Amino acid sequence: MLLLAFFLAGCGFYSIYLGAGADWGLLNYHLYIPFAFLKSRLSFDVQPAQAQTYLNPLLDLPFFLLIRHFNDYPRFVGFVQGATNGISLFCILILAWRLLGRVTGLSTWARVALSVTALVIGGTGADSRGLIGRTTGDIPVTALVLCALVFAVQAVEASAVGGRVLVAALASGLLAGLAFGLKPTVGSFGLGLFVLLLMLRQPWRLKGELCFLLSAASGFLIAAGPHAMTMYRMFGNPAFPMFNAVFHSPYFDNSTNGVLRGTFVGSLLMESMFHPLSFLLVAVQLPFLSLIRFHVNNEHVADYRDVRLAIAIVLILLVFALWLTNRMRGRESITQRPFVGLALFLLVGTFVSLIVFNNYRYLGPVECVCGVLIVLALGELVGRRRWIATAAIVAVVCVVTTAPIDFPRAQWGERYISIDAPALDPRTLVVIATDRGAASFLVPFFDSRIRWVRTRSNLIPPNGGGLLVDRARDLIAGHQGPLVSVEITEVPPASRDSILEELHLERTGVPCTPINANLTDLHYVLCPVRKVASPALLFLQRPDSHSMRIYSAAAFECPSRWLRLFNKPSAASAITVPGGKIASAPAFLSAS
Repeated sequence: MLLLAFFLAGCGFYSIYLGAGADWGLLNYHLYIPFAFLKSRLSFDVQPAQAQTYLNPLLDLPFFLLIRHFNDYPRFVGFVQGATNGISLFCILILAWRLLGRVTGLSTWARVALSVTALVIGGTGADSRGLIGRTTGDIPVTALVLCALVFAVQAVEASAVGGRVLVAALASGLLAGLAFGLKPTVGSFGLGLFVLLLMLRQPWRLKGELCFLLSAASGFLIAAGPHAMTMYRMFGNPAFPMFNAVFHSPYFDNSTNGVLRGTFVGSLLMESMFHPLSFLLVAVQLPFLSLIRFHVNNEHVADYRDVRLAIAIVLILLVFALWLTNRMRGRESITQRPFVGLALFLLVGTFVSLIVFNNYRYLGPVECVCGVLIVLALGELVGRRRWIATAAIVAVVCVVTTAPIDFPRAQWGERYISIDAPALDPRTLVVIATDRGAASFLVPFFDSRIRWVRTRSNLIPPNGGGLLVDRARDLIAGHQGPLVSVEITEVPPASRDSILEELHLERTGVPCTPINANLTDLHYVLCPVRKVASPALLFLQRPDSHSMRIYSAAAFECPSRWLRLFNKPSAASAITVPGGKIASAPAFLSAS
């Protein structure tokens, strides 16, 4: 336990050294969706966090609670955010120590040296070093997957000597299911764990696989079941807004998006079914393209360089060839079965993930496992005398050549998130007038009675349709209080004007007021707007119009009490985030 505490503390301090995460995901949805979950805003606002408004909020709850209670202690927030990576490092060391312990004749000193080498290779990858301390959620789910992997390897080992095989398989499945429910991008590694458990010896194989599947399903339902039920009752799609080509929810226009065609969420899965060759080619290329500085995926450019995955795949294939040769000659070492299972986990997890998502950032679990596999593979290929030296050379090459994923970071200030904004009337309706710019991080720092709506996003393109757009237009048309738009000055005015025009709004001519935010270099402003009288607007305001009847309470009704979805937020129920400067919301933010 002291070793685990050391890893947790080390990763926490390293996160502080790197600085505060300030990436697009934090600004767009990682702060907003847990806030919306706790304050029942899913039916109050209209997609302020774009498509990500409707993602499962559980993974982001710890960060939101940290901001709620410790925003004035930003380094503490960064420490806690980064510390979770220590669990992954601990799992790497456990795997290496256990599997090296199966090597006959290996001295304790050599076992320690090789275990540390595996830790250095696996724990210093582009994912681990680039994402530590961030809100992306990749680090916590990687920790869950690696814990599941430890139990799966334990089950394989126990099946050879007789032990608690089914208990280990159940634990592995539960952790894998929880990880998948929290962040579906790790689903490929659940499949990898299933393949690894095929290495169970009889009579445990079928029983172990069944225990794994049942436990994984239970974990998934615990983590994702309530949210999926909420999405189904609200939108008719349990995975809303993903896979809408299957569920046909009318809340956004499928004709322009497909599954979410034209956006980055969920589209690759369906496209890979119809273009398997091109996606398979990308999946084969990407691990080896990581030998040079490359981007994370085709749409969100974030440079990185990492050679360990390519090295591991090549060495695995060489060991497989050696293993098959030994099998043909009737020889099999006791270490080969767990090694082959671990190698299959890496290969299946890597290539399935790349085929579906084409995103290196989602490969955290296999990046961590690379160290163990490289060290074990070198032991099979180079012999005992050169094993430690060769592994050390590979470790140095991996560390020196790695360029971590370079999402933006900010310097530490007085608060983790600092927003200095003008006072707004609680009756204000705010229109987010930007195409895909992140703005929902502002919402928790304003009075909770203020409603935020958006019609242009990565879910809804220009002139897009669907009930979400109709909902936003109805709210604006029937609103009796002040109207303002949130704009980003770096965005071309034509884009802003087209959004306002679609909503029958225009600037009032009153100067805009700036919003100062510490986590971004973009300049946000609040601009007073007003309705433009038009026949279409008059039609929308008719109380008997079809578009108004669509949005009766029943349209958004959700019987689940755990979310209280249709309760209108009030000032009394607002949370307090330390360090705010918005004088109009004394019940929400403590003045400074």
